[in-house]
Amino acid sequence: MDKLVVTGIDIGHNSLKAVVLKPSGRHYAVLDYKEIILKECIVAENNTINHQEIVKTLKEIKKALPFGAKRVAISVPENAVISKKLQIEPGLDSSERDYAVMQAFAHQSPFPLQELSLDFVLDDVKNKTDGLEHYQVFATRKDVVDSRVDALQQSGLKPVLVEVASQSLGHMWKLATEHFPEKSTYCLLNVGNVKSSFTMFTEQGELFHKEFSSSSWSEKTPSVYQKGACLQVDESHQEQALIERVQRQLQLYASFNGSLNITGIWITGDGFVTPQLKRALSSQLSMECETLNPFELFILMVSPHKHTAVQSHRFTAAAGLAIRGIHWLEHGNVVSH
Repeated sequence: MDKLVVTGIDIGHNSLKAVVLKPSGRHYAVLDYKEIILKECIVAENNTINHQEIVKTLKEIKKALPFGAKRVAISVPENAVISKKLQIEPGLDSSERDYAVMQAFAHQSPFPLQELSLDFVLDDVKNKTDGLEHYQVFATRKDVVDSRVDALQQSGLKPVLVEVASQSLGHMWKLATEHFPEKSTYCLLNVGNVKSSFTMFTEQGELFHKEFSSSSWSEKTPSVYQKGACLQVDESHQEQALIERVQRQLQLYASFNGSLNITGIWITGDGFVTPQLKRALSSQLSMECETLNPFELFILMVSPHKHTAVQSHRFTAAAGLAIRGIHWLEHGNVVSH
């Protein structure tokens, strides 16, 4: 199979979703997709995973996908990642740059570097006037990455990229705005069963991504990883709590961006994405609100019968991960340590 075929796997609290993509000219083609609903939550509040359960489920995913689609991109939870912006002297060779970035990060990290998996990328935001090179650095504890990589390998899959969740959703926002340029001032609201997120790029080209609780229960509520079942919350209370949190994100974005240039909301995710929620968001926030179907952004190479039988909006994060994995294989533009 094509060496650039990548499966993005979104590991959620109560399901695993996979999307298999390959490049097709200037676009991407969907070769297959699959969701497996979990009987038990596999991600604990402290970001550890139920190893036995996730390996079992990944093996099911592998059997259901096209033969040879073993290259996989996954993400780690946003709250497990430390993100810093650093400035480095320009003109360094690659080894000098790597050393300079790591040393600069070490002075700001609460953990020793040897305990972290660390990646960084050159920040291409324009109009920097200080003459320095700006880098976005991401780090997480090695055990968070290693446990997930080990589960993939035990399942017979080949991890090619462990990504920060915000980057894959940010890429899907960019892809959607390219596909629907008249909606370039929409934000992306990804609704999950436990966590939701607000994502878009500012007018200055910086990624704005914030996570918040999806429901009306407190962040201090005991772990969702209890007695083998996810907590369930009344949908009407969830809906109103979510709208209030989105309102706060809009205010925060306006402060960060310098203006509120948002005219609409794309809603997606595996949470309670309902017509009632869309109507409530539109009414209370005075904005257009519509469901984002990620498969509209790709060439679809699956049977029409299968496509009509799923809720496509549940696969947005997995699709974004697959694209990021393809980019990694094509360009290798992030340095891993």
